[in-house]
Amino acid sequence: MKEMTDLLLKAPEQSHRAVPLTGERGVQMDIFLLVGQANMAGRGPVPKRSKGVLPKTYLLNEADEWEPARHPLNRYSTIRKSDEGLQGFGPGGDFAAELIRLRVSSSVGLIVNCRGGTRIDEWLPGTRYFDEAARRASTTSAAGEISAILWHQGESDAENPEYLSRLTSLIAGFRNEIGACVPFVAGQVHQADGVNQQIAQLPQVAVRAQFVSSAGLSVVDRWHFDVESMRALGIRYAVATAELLRGR
Repeated sequence: MKEMTDLLLKAPEQSHRAVPLTGERGVQMDIFLLVGQANMAGRGPVPKRSKGVLPKTYLLNEADEWEPARHPLNRYSTIRKSDEGLQGFGPGGDFAAELIRLRVSSSVGLIVNCRGGTRIDEWLPGTRYFDEAARRASTTSAAGEISAILWHQGESDAENPEYLSRLTSLIAGFRNEIGACVPFVAGQVHQADGVNQQIAQLPQVAVRAQFVSSAGLSVVDRWHFDVESMRALGIRYAVATAELLRGR
């Protein structure tokens, strides 16, 4: 338990830096791990204007190699649901575009390994979902370290009073596997005060951790954000991540 606490509270030892993209001559990119359930995976059809290759953005594919990114970004998740129709438009593309617009990153590499409908207990260290995310993150070691982890989950734990405790255990596990200093950003879900209030406490219990609000976002059903809200969520993730990477 003490080791987990140390991993959560340990001060940064090194500054953020860009890493080389293997296989792309002269390209530098920052690598991000995107994990969680349906809203991070992406749901709903990809808008026409968002089809095609995402500028200066790369996706880790099924061979653990980088390729130009395009929606749906969860297409190569090793834990995704088999129904291809469930792989849709998520926040990752706008997250990458905003980081580039903010000049935080010159190019972005995304590792997206999500599964809809999952509880946080299914993601804790030692579970299949955790192990697969950590394994895929480790395959980028030749290109460089993970710049940050983005987490969007909580719909399946909307009434869980122990969510924050579970979340800090998850962060400690990832930091043990990926790096003690890796920034972590968690997103709130749609109108679930119990879990959202816990997510909002994250910056007070872990260093280099932040949350993004779901205030003002709209959904197509009880939980799943619509296209414009997915875009807004991606931008919010980018702003929070930029603050962490810039050491604010």
